[in-house]
Amino acid sequence: MGLQIRVSHPGDFMRAKASGDATLQDIFALIDEVADESIRMGSKRLLIDLTQVRQSFKFTGHFAIGERAALSLGHLEKVASLVAEDRRTGTSEQVARQRGMQLRVFVAEDEAITWLKS
Repeated sequence: MGLQIRVSHPGDFMRAKASGDATLQDIFALIDEVADESIRMGSKRLLIDLTQVRQSFKFTGHFAIGERAALSLGHLEKVASLVAEDRRTGTSEQVARQRGMQLRVFVAEDEAITWLKS
């Protein structure tokens, strides 16, 4: 099964939930699709739930994801990424933040939402 995405707008922020197997190109496409939708809807903040995504990226993959996120999602005020605890590396977050993007990676949804709303 390939990568699937569902987007909703529950109020204060846009929410994207992805699931399935992902290649690096799939993640790039996901980022670009979410960016387009956020612009179309006038969203300023995003929660992207990646807890159900299966991937095996190494450091360079996470680095590239951070770069792509900063490039494509930099128009947003805040982006919270939700990942499974065993998948959190901090690499994409650090790269995106170094490029001026307000991205934080969380393992707890309530913490991500609190940060987005602050």
